[in-house]
Amino acid sequence: MELLEGIRVEAAGSAGSVMPSAAGSVVCTLMNLSGSAVDGMSDRELMGVATDLQRCRSLLAISEAHVSTELETRRCTTAVHGLSTAQFLAQQPQQPRSECRRRVRVAKMLKVWFPAIDQAICDGRMSWEHGEFLITVSNSRIRSDLAELQEAIIELAESTVFEHWRNHVRSLCELLDQDGGQGLSRTLCEAVS
Repeated sequence: MELLEGIRVEAAGSAGSVMPSAAGSVVCTLMNLSGSAVDGMSDRELMGVATDLQRCRSLLAISEAHVSTELETRRCTTAVHGLSTAQFLAQQPQQPRSECRRRVRVAKMLKVWFPAIDQAICDGRMSWEHGEFLITVSNSRIRSDLAELQEAIIELAESTVFEHWRNHVRSLCELLDQDGGQGLSRTLCEAVS
């Protein structure tokens, strides 16, 4: 990805860590791109930038999720500003508080229940929208069964378009919830893959 070229660094014990100043570099790159005339780009360049921006969108969302989860865990926004993480985030870019609460909730659920999905988003095997949808349709009755099926859910995402994946996952959730998820994980895993 040309837009992110040179931003990833290898840190000791952590492959692909991003330095804080790199986030500022990405912002500058995107600001320059948003202010530039794209009509001067060739078709190939325009398609490349469009593809890079889609990847950036998911990387930005999952990066924000990781930062939000860490802020929530440390409770530093409460200690320093007297605000919840969602309130703090809503205050910064004047975002709706409900949207910030939703993003923080999705971030925490991915970290706790669906770490393989979280990693797949980081690796570009799935999009943020995949993770967001999975959290939206999961509930406390089926969450542990879905967590057991993460690899099959990822494989399905890699082999089909989002809309088909979403329909399969929704059907899977309905089956798990309807039957209480008792002993269905292996059977459904085979059906999904």
